[in-house]
Amino acid sequence: DYILMNAQSFTPNSNLLSDFLQKLCASVPRRTNAVLKAKGGHTKY
Repeated sequence: DYILMNAQSFTPNSNLLSDFLQKLCASVPRRTNAVLKAKGGHTKY
């Protein structure tokens, strides 16, 4: 939340940035699982 609030204050289109950051944060578990499944190897990310 702190990062989003500060990032929004520096961007003209804060809604786009907010959406991007929320989607990025939501994707972390999926990305982490892909790395674990690949045992540290290559993933589609």
